[in-house]
Amino acid sequence: MGKSGQLKAEMESLHEWKSQMADFLLERAQKFGDITLHIKASELIGMKEVIRRKIIKGLPLWEVDKVWLKNNLK
Repeated sequence: MGKSGQLKAEMESLHEWKSQMADFLLERAQKFGDITLHIKASELIGMKEVIRRKIIKGLPLWEVDKVWLKNNLK
């Protein structure tokens, strides 16, 4: 595998790690009602993706999610 292929594999691995970490943070945020964990997840994947994943997982939307939706749905 050339240097380019190795870099691509590392980037894909990092992307997968970020995705798994975001899911973990969202689940913990929900379990403990911790907005800090919710914010950290949004820093990893963005609020749009946080809300999308919460809906897919059947997690309730928090007020911060609703405010984001209200301000970003046009």
